[in-house]
Amino acid sequence: MFAVDGDKWKEQRKFASYEFSTRVLRDFSCSVFSSNAAKLVLLVSNLTANALSWFFYALCKNPLIQEKAAREVIEMTGADRIDDDDIDDFMASVTDATLEKMHYLHAALSETLRLYPAVPHGN
Repeated sequence: MFAVDGDKWKEQRKFASYEFSTRVLRDFSCSVFSSNAAKLVLLVSNLTANALSWFFYALCKNPLIQEKAAREVIEMTGADRIDDDDIDDFMASVTDATLEKMHYLHAALSETLRLYPAVPHGN
């Protein structure tokens, strides 16, 4: 590779410089990302739907846990003071701060993901 005459080396260097320039790599990265973005969104939404399906299955199989999680959500959001027909008030009461206080719900979701991983793995 290093035993190439000067003119041929300059030609190869010029070609390599163009092929690996920042602009070419950036354009390639953008095209690869845009062509795979829809696949990524679909994959993430499928994983989320799968995890939630297992979570609701686990809650249905364990009514005591379902009751504790529901009670925690009601207490943290103040849903017992909200009219049953007004979902907008309930959604407004679910904030990051209230979600951080829901330790039992977090534990139930974490246990569901432990028992039924969204992405299967093998040994």
